[in-house]
Amino acid sequence: MDNGAETPVDALLPGLVLFAHLDFHRDYDETILKQEFRNCTGGEFDDFMALDNFDSLFLNTKENKEAQNPSKYLLYQDPMLGIFDYHVKESGVNTKSYYQNIQKCMKECAKKTGKYQLLFSFYEKLAAVLADKADLGMCIKSAYDRLDRAALKDISQNVIPGIICNLTDMKSSREKIWMNDAKPFGYEILDIKIGGVITRLKSTGYRIDNYLNGNVLRLEELEEERLPYFTKGMDKRENLWNRIISGCDSNDSGME
Repeated sequence: MDNGAETPVDALLPGLVLFAHLDFHRDYDETILKQEFRNCTGGEFDDFMALDNFDSLFLNTKENKEAQNPSKYLLYQDPMLGIFDYHVKESGVNTKSYYQNIQKCMKECAKKTGKYQLLFSFYEKLAAVLADKADLGMCIKSAYDRLDRAALKDISQNVIPGIICNLTDMKSSREKIWMNDAKPFGYEILDIKIGGVITRLKSTGYRIDNYLNGNVLRLEELEEERLPYFTKGMDKRENLWNRIISGCDSNDSGME
């Protein structure tokens, strides 16, 4: 918990209980495992396993054995640069509908137990954010390419403020969970990460408004072709935050 971990530690409970189960049973028995999980944690095993759906976006119901993590890079990626937009478009998945269904699932999970209500409420808010942000860059570029000023105005005045509102709520929930689970050290990293997403969303709205108002004649970021980030056959996984937020080198930004 000292490096800005996005994932609350309670999300690890299924793995911990499974480890104990395999230590004390010759064969794996899912029915017994679920009961043991309920006895040990007070939660429902299936509710926690539903969290896997956040990162199954590109898997078409297959198990996520390669630890793909689109929920991370689609949260952090810059909407004006769209580093991962090629893969969102290529997948053909309706990301809005996909994450809205997860949002409904998380809401139901939050109702089941007071002990983990905050945890699942956090994930409900994350799903709400991703429902509108996962394909935001793709939607902005598409509207720009077809000169659809009405669509760009709607994105700037309605979609982006809505994402910022949900993201602010999500950030507040994550802070509460962090402070309940751990010392404050390290939270500043996560605070900066999520705060950076909010700032760039505001900047995106500002850039679009400047274009619509005629203050700038073109948005150069949107005129670049969206290229593949992952090569063919490569697992769609990127854990390094500095590679997600920009194609520029964000590791060495000192003044020289």
